Amino acid sequence: MAFMTLPAPPPLRPFVDKLWDWHVAPGASFALERVLPMPMVSVIINLAEEETRAYSDDDVHTCERRPAAVLAGPQTRSIIIDTDEQVAVMGVVFQPGGAAAFLRERLDGLCDREVGLEALFGARARLLREQLLEAPAAAQRLVRLSDWLTRQVPRAGPASPVSWALAALAREPTMARVAGLAHHCGLSERRLRALFNEQVGMSPKRYARVCRFRALIGHLHGGGPVEWARLAVDAGLHDQAHLVHEFKAFAGITPSAYLARPRKDPMHVAL
Repeated sequence: MAFMTLPAPPPLRPFVDKLWDWHVAPGASFALERVLPMPMVSVIINLAEEETRAYSDDDVHTCERRPAAVLAGPQTRSIIIDTDEQVAVMGVVFQPGGAAAFLRERLDGLCDREVGLEALFGARARLLREQLLEAPAAAQRLVRLSDWLTRQVPRAGPASPVSWALAALAREPTMARVAGLAHHCGLSERRLRALFNEQVGMSPKRYARVCRFRALIGHLHGGGPVEWARLAVDAGLHDQAHLVHEFKAFAGITPSAYLARPRKDPMHVAL
């Protein structure tokens, strides 16, 4: 089992958080796994098979087959994957709002969707996967992926008001009042919401909710006793019942079910 990450080099740093490479022996993971939502766009490239598989939350026997290389839009709900085909995978995690510089599409059109990389980048995406398959080791694969991204020549980063709002929500994900954000940005609520939807993929309020959910995951994964009422208040929620409802809306399971299941990391939960 080997997991390697590469911080984004300077030309990509305003747009990309990190690049990663994962190789594991077949059968070493859980068969089906719930991947919890994140508000960033990512690229996922399967190097072991010519497809990736995702399963319905309502019926795990219903399988959706997708291309081997996909761009996953910002996620507001969990998805179920087949880890048996996740033995040689690599990808990119963009900064919030960073993927918009590489794409012609609005990000809200990609929310909770996965699109084949070839549909977005054409033959360049097919050539990328071929080059990655030819690389002898993870370090070389990561460099080739970084070079490919750099050649895409991003147009520009998120508009400055969106960047400011993203930074504010990173500091305080409970700050979900659009009016307050818009006032500080010097924009109307309507204009800030429109820019956020276009460049981040969801409204400021929904983005704040996903960030708050991820903060809750961090608290729960840390281990030790959980003071549910205190955790709800710290997260800006009304009470424990509100916390459970909010958690299940994003994770598809309750907090207690999350704690009871085996996990490779905070965002991957075995079924």
